[in-house]
Amino acid sequence: MRLLHDYIRYARLKAILRKYKRVFKRKPKKIVRKVGISRVESLLFLNVFFQSIVAVGKKKLSLKIFVDLFTLLKFKWKTDFINKYLYSLERIRPLINYKVMFISGRKYKIPVLLPISKSYAIAVRWLIANSTENGKTVISLFGNINSSVKNEGSLVRHRKEFHSISFENKTYIRFLRFLKTGF
Repeated sequence: MRLLHDYIRYARLKAILRKYKRVFKRKPKKIVRKVGISRVESLLFLNVFFQSIVAVGKKKLSLKIFVDLFTLLKFKWKTDFINKYLYSLERIRPLINYKVMFISGRKYKIPVLLPISKSYAIAVRWLIANSTENGKTVISLFGNINSSVKNEGSLVRHRKEFHSISFENKTYIRFLRFLKTGF
């Protein structure tokens, strides 16, 4: 008897809710997209780019620059714009860096291999520094990225000069044993 009483109550409640158009519906299952490693890396590089744009207290301005730049890139390359941005960073990034050491009163630039994360960070730093020298930041960033995708421009030249200095200083690699970090 109790079961029948509960069922009638439930049926009335359901009828009242239907009258006011509030029907219980099952919630659709959420589909969780698996994120690939390359996608995570690209998002990390975008984060590095955004964080390096941010100056002290200028978050709104840097967000506007970031959004404007990537809308321009999306307009130019449609769906492949993040890959093109990463490809341009690949063209810019240095593979080596220098440790400056004073040995017996002389200054030596010792070439040292860079880890990938630091090399991309340096590439982003170069990209931003080169674009802020000119007048309009977004347009100059866009121009620098376009020219580096084509393997031309001032940043690619800067990278080649940077690597040529290491070729000149390759004889100083013997001083690596004096560095505390090692090779």
